Amino acid sequence: MIGLMVYVFGVHLTHVVHLERMAGKPDLEELEKWFGNVPRSGLSLFEALTGGVDWDALAAPLSEQVSPLLGVLFVLYMSFAILAVMNVITGTFVQHAMERAQYNNEIRKVRQASLLFTTLDEKKEGFITFEEIEQHLELPPVRDFFRSLDIDLGDAHCLFDVLDSTNSGKIEFETFLGGAMRLQGPARAIDLLLVMREIREIVTSQTDGLRKSMNFD
Repeated sequence: MIGLMVYVFGVHLTHVVHLERMAGKPDLEELEKWFGNVPRSGLSLFEALTGGVDWDALAAPLSEQVSPLLGVLFVLYMSFAILAVMNVITGTFVQHAMERAQYNNEIRKVRQASLLFTTLDEKKEGFITFEEIEQHLELPPVRDFFRSLDIDLGDAHCLFDVLDSTNSGKIEFETFLGGAMRLQGPARAIDLLLVMREIREIVTSQTDGLRKSMNFD
């Protein structure tokens, strides 16, 4: 976009200088220096954008030797280019940096959850139980994991119940990793855990009641 804008405005300024030359105006050295042809005009405008040349060096000959309106047009061009286009470019780089930071944060979370699972699964069985969690609550990886979820160590059993969706008393690595990634982030995640457990208990209770009612009928 910047290249197109520089090219279009450069062509216009070169055309203006050419018209002044055709009109036989004297003392066009400054205009010829900065806007004598399209490549030179484009370079001058690009230098003005990037700080290679001062604005006044380009605006002065346009205002004094051609028209004050052309000088105003040049100032408007520079204002738009710097305040609009440069901001868009800056925003693009910032957005990319934020996405990269988010990606790195996700990688860190996966590594943290994997390290915790490896620490708890001492027998290398591929799953962990609440007893294993309870035995390792004082280890730094375990404490860091609970802290990242904004969950107190005393609520470890609640966390285990939520992740143990099959009520089997054990959690496999894939289930643990998926649950840990979903729960990472917002403050007071324990509230969400409690709601999820309560909903599951309600659904289970209603399902059992419905089955008993159907069997009774």
